[in-house]
This record gives sequence, structure tokens and C-alpha cells, in this order.
Amino acid sequence: MSEPGNRLKNDELSSFRVVYLKTIAIVFFVFLIVAISLGIWWLYFSGPSFDIQNRDKSFVINNLFLGEYGLGFEKIKIVDQNGQKIFESSLRCCEPITLTAGFNEVVSESGEKSYFTLGKNTTYKVTLFGNNGNGYSNPGTITIEF
Repeated sequence: MSEPGNRLKNDELSSFRVVYLKTIAIVFFVFLIVAISLGIWWLYFSGPSFDIQNRDKSFVINNLFLGEYGLGFEKIKIVDQNGQKIFESSLRCCEPITLTAGFNEVVSESGEKSYFTLGKNTTYKVTLFGNNGNGYSNPGTITIEF
């Protein structure tokens, strides 16, 4: 026959196990919700993956998926350090963009060439709209200075 004191200890141990298991379940589900939220954000809202190379006083910007598949850009917008819009255009897909101090040429979606000039010793904010590798086109912004 068990003594009343031992029964109380067994009940306390059983209660502790329940609280412990509930805590583990809550932590697991919070982790699961955070993981799903990050996955959804990455899938729908992340911007393009920039590959920026500094070549001979110019910047070559490409949108690469998995580090090797060029996805190109759909739109470009360049704003100077004072907030003045320098250039904005739709782009032809799958081609890298080369920006240099001085005269620049970009081929638009319709095949027409557009021209603009970037100055030396000036900071520019370049916003590029491109596929994020999951079929969604989102903006990504970089800052460059010549």
C-alpha cells in the first residue's frame, strides 16, 4: 500500500511532465510558425539577388538565381543623392546592366535604346525590379558611387 506522501510526489512528478511537454509543444509550434513566415517572406517578398562586379571604373549588375542562372531585370530607376530621378525605364529581360560614370546605354523592353549620364563623385541609389528566383518580381535597391 502506498503512503500518502509518495502519492503526492508522484502527482507532482506527473504534473511536472505535463507542464514540460506543454512547454516543448509551444516552443515547437512557435518555431514552426516563424519558419513558415520566413519561407513565405522569402518566396513572395524578397528582392532579386544582385551580383555586382566592379570592372574598369564601371559596375556590372546581374540578377543571378542559385549563383549562375541570369534572370535579368524588368525595370530600372536611378536616383541621385539629392533625390532627383536620373533615369527610369522598362528593360529587356535576362541581360546584365552596366553602369559607368559618363554616358550609359540601356536597351528597353521594346528594343529601343535609352541613354543617360551619371556623374563622377556622386552617389546613386539604383532600384532594380527583377525576378527573385521564385517567379515574383520585386524591387531591390543598391547604392553605388563613381
